[in-house]
Amino acid sequence: MSLNEWEKHTGSRKKNWKMSIRQKSTGELLINLLDDIPCGTSKYSNPGIKKEELLQLQANPYSPVCAKWTTERCAVCRWVEDWDYNKIIICNRCQIAVHQECYGARAVQDLTIWLCRACEFSQQKRECCLCPVKGGALKPTDVDGLWVHVTCAWFQPKVSFPVEETMEPAMGIMSIPAEYFKKTCVICKQMHGACTQCYKCSTYYHAMCASRAGYRMELDDIPCGTSKSSKPGIKKGELLQLQGTFCA
Repeated sequence: MSLNEWEKHTGSRKKNWKMSIRQKSTGELLINLLDDIPCGTSKYSNPGIKKEELLQLQANPYSPVCAKWTTERCAVCRWVEDWDYNKIIICNRCQIAVHQECYGARAVQDLTIWLCRACEFSQQKRECCLCPVKGGALKPTDVDGLWVHVTCAWFQPKVSFPVEETMEPAMGIMSIPAEYFKKTCVICKQMHGACTQCYKCSTYYHAMCASRAGYRMELDDIPCGTSKSSKPGIKKGELLQLQGTFCA
């Protein structure tokens, strides 16, 4: 197996280069210095977006993506199957369909009169702050007046649902790096909301755009210190693993 350019430069095999480089002043191994840096807390971490900037970006004009939602498929996980303990329930007003566990609606008793959270607050503007796709399974966020698709929240590493039972509010919108709000999605070709970044090839895209376009996505935890590769952009049908976002 031939050496790549980086291996030639460091004089070692790819897997061992961290063990061969030392800090000039102290002679300490580079691998030891990297192990001392907590994942995501380095001084080089990208700062989150400021609320004023976020609201300003939300006000910028864009072309809404009008999706056709069906009552036969969960708007979050996209599965058609349901189970006695995890029914697909349909909003009595907007007709959006979701699994109870996908939407944090396990406690719903009467499925015939259920309203999704967006329809409960019909007087408010209910559009996802992370993508341009209209409608869908929306949840309120910890930023007053902003909503998010459950799918968009799932596949944005900084965003989470601390309350498992109700899955709201979505927390961490302000922690998303500001640069992610200034990237163009490779699918819808728009710079609106916050794109998710592929952990391997640095492709940027909206999670909901990827879901609606037929990409398969999974959640995966990426070990701290794992390097990125130079693999080219995503292709339809490939596996995208998110937390550290992958295209297969």
